[in-house]
Amino acid sequence: MIPEKFSESKIISRLEWDAIPVPIGKPYFPHVPNKVIIHHYGFPSDKPNFKISKSFKGHASIRELQRDDIKELGLIDIKFHYIISPTGAIYEGRPSQYIGKHIPGYDNGAIGILVYGNYNVETLTFVVKEAIVWLLLHLRYKHGLELPKDLYGHCCKALTTCPGYNLNAYIQKLKAGRP
Repeated sequence: MIPEKFSESKIISRLEWDAIPVPIGKPYFPHVPNKVIIHHYGFPSDKPNFKISKSFKGHASIRELQRDDIKELGLIDIKFHYIISPTGAIYEGRPSQYIGKHIPGYDNGAIGILVYGNYNVETLTFVVKEAIVWLLLHLRYKHGLELPKDLYGHCCKALTTCPGYNLNAYIQKLKAGRP
């Protein structure tokens, strides 16, 4: 059972941010979550020092992520299970009981969290750190995950700078028990 303070009530639902419904006949595939992989939004390839969090526009930015994943990547839905905004708001993405599409070869069993920002150059704010910890506790209760043991940055599973130096350093602190 999920304690009240880690219930779904803190998460902005797909209905609230006006997600595009998944087309009928194009199903999600179920999985049993056994790990969490954290990503950052990153940066445009021609602007590696761009601070993307300043361009966050609430629900509209989440809808844009979903539209891009559908139109540009050919997915049926947004690829991440949760998105944490620069304000610390937590958005529901793809339902966590279904396979995401955030890291090829590791999607099955992995809950993908996107932290909106370019954490190669941006620093994590207190509210973002607080949202990460809250969401990890929520997922531990919801899915019985062994966190922080089963917590990874994208770079632990693929050759990439994602989730950014600063966010990856925070993930390592969490794994070491030093939030």
